[in-house]
Amino acid sequence: MFSPSNKDWIRPKDYNDTTCVETFLSRFECTANYNGWNATDKAANLKACLTGAAEYLVWNSEDKSYEEMKTKLRHRFGAADQQGKFRLELKYRKRKPSETLQELASEVERLIQLPYPDKDPELLDTLALDCFIDNLDDKKLQNMVRLKEPAILRQALTQAMRLEVMEQCNDGAYESSRRRQGRAINATREESTVLAAETGFATGQHVEVPSGGSGKKKSFDGQKSKQSFQPPSSGGATVEGQQLEQKLQKTSPKGKERKGRVFI
Repeated sequence: MFSPSNKDWIRPKDYNDTTCVETFLSRFECTANYNGWNATDKAANLKACLTGAAEYLVWNSEDKSYEEMKTKLRHRFGAADQQGKFRLELKYRKRKPSETLQELASEVERLIQLPYPDKDPELLDTLALDCFIDNLDDKKLQNMVRLKEPAILRQALTQAMRLEVMEQCNDGAYESSRRRQGRAINATREESTVLAAETGFATGQHVEVPSGGSGKKKSFDGQKSKQSFQPPSSGGATVEGQQLEQKLQKTSPKGKERKGRVFI
C-alpha cells in the first residue's frame, strides 16, 4: 500500500466516473508496476482511489481481489456491454472535413481500445493501422499509403502526412500556373481589342475582334465612329437661336408691341 515515507513512489490518481475507466486502469497498472505492488497492494490502493459515484463500489467489497474490482469498474463505468457499438462506430467512421490526420489516428486508437481492452497490443496496433487507412476520406491518399506498406499505425500516420502535404503543394502550384496563364491570355486579348479599335477608327473599316474570354465579338465601324464625332454646323445653331428669340419676343408684353422687330 502507498506509504508517504517512500518519496520515490508514485501515488495513483483518483477515479470519480468523469474520465475513461480504461485510461484510469492503464495508468493505475503502470503506477502499481513502478511501485512494485503485489495483488493485495493493488486491490487496497484501487479501492482507495475510488471517489464520487465510483466510491459506492467499495461497499461490500472488502474481500474483493484486484481483478474482481477491475471487473466491477468495467461493468459499471466501462464498455464491457458496448463492444458491438464501438466496433460499428469504428467500422463506419470517416475523417471529418476539419480533422487532422493526428486527430484521426488518436481517435482510432481510442476506439480500438474500448471494445478490446485486454487484447495484445501488437494485434490492436495492426487493427488500428487498417482502420486508420480505411477512415481516410480520400481514395487516392488511401491507395498511396497502402502502396508504402506501413507495418504499424505510426508509420501509416507519418506517410499519410507527408503524402498529403505533397499533394497540397502540387495542387497549389497547378492552380497558380493556371491563374498566370489566364492573366496572360486576357492581357493579350485586351491589347488586340484596343489595336483593332484604333485601326478601324483610322481606316473607316468595319472590324470584329474577340471580347474577353466569353467568345463573343465586338464590332467597330470606323466610318460611323468618325461621323459620330463631327461637330454641328454653326449655321444650324444660328437659325435655332433666332427661332428661340422670336418665340420669346412673341410671348413677352413688349414683344407684342414691337412685332416685326428682331433683336440679335
